[in-house]
Amino acid sequence: DVDDLMFAVRDPSSPPLTIPLTQSPTPGPTRVPVKPPSKSPTQNNLNPQSNLYVAQYDDVLKAPRCRLGSHCDSGTLLLGVGSHSEQNAPNSIDDCPGDDRTRSSAMMTPIFHRDESVDKIIIRTLEEIGPLSVRMEVEAEITVYSADDTSSRSNPNKWSLAHVYYSSNAKNNGDDITWKYLWTETVEPGLGQHVFKVRFVLKSFLDEGDSDNGDDNFRNGSIATRGATTSDQAIRVNYGYAQYKVSSCPNDVVSPYVDVDDLIFEVLEAHNEHDGNDDEVESDTLVTSSSSCLDHIVLHWSFLVLIPLAVLF
Repeated sequence: DVDDLMFAVRDPSSPPLTIPLTQSPTPGPTRVPVKPPSKSPTQNNLNPQSNLYVAQYDDVLKAPRCRLGSHCDSGTLLLGVGSHSEQNAPNSIDDCPGDDRTRSSAMMTPIFHRDESVDKIIIRTLEEIGPLSVRMEVEAEITVYSADDTSSRSNPNKWSLAHVYYSSNAKNNGDDITWKYLWTETVEPGLGQHVFKVRFVLKSFLDEGDSDNGDDNFRNGSIATRGATTSDQAIRVNYGYAQYKVSSCPNDVVSPYVDVDDLIFEVLEAHNEHDGNDDEVESDTLVTSSSSCLDHIVLHWSFLVLIPLAVLF
């Protein structure tokens, strides 16, 4: 990029410049008519976007959910742990007990921001432009609260672990959800709020289960979709004290200091109902390229063989 700036320079030998004087002021202030105030506040024509990507609790899926956008923020819906401090606990879409498990005594009830909790989950496109779409690399930003002190627990002085999972088929029927392991974050006590990030690639819900009937599942709605070309997907954080066994749901974990939270987000599918052969087209394109290359090689060798034969005869 090359840019120029031109400017004039006054010759010292030239006569001085004559700057015209401004007009004299008017004798009094100019009268400007003022409209009377309206009876109701003026409506702003701009559409506020501040809460566009903040999740709302979904009564069907039983967890926070965002509509299609470039990112999804759980807001304050996951802040805290258990029914004492977390809204709509347990906020898990497949009835995973987690922080809502039955506790044997009041001493086992976690205390807000003294014991472990998942406070916030945000998922976003890397450049925060365009909607969340399949085959797109995204980033999940997760905020957890570290236990203040673990020295007095029955299993003292251990660290907490946050196991992160992802599902591309967050159906209404939680029994059919397939969770894929992404990452485990180790959190030492006394950190307060701890933030970490995980990157992964969004998959199509058609990749789950039997690929042969994926198109049929899409058309008959057996996989829950919102609209013709979107699906509900989810990210889960299973966060607990001394939870060294990696799992999407801590059914067999004795520790009461566990918080399991999900965030559901809408994803644009790269599937077109009128043309469900995207993968086949891509594969055929590669095969065609290979075939064209082979044809050129065969033709090249045929030409080399014909030249010496023409010389001999």
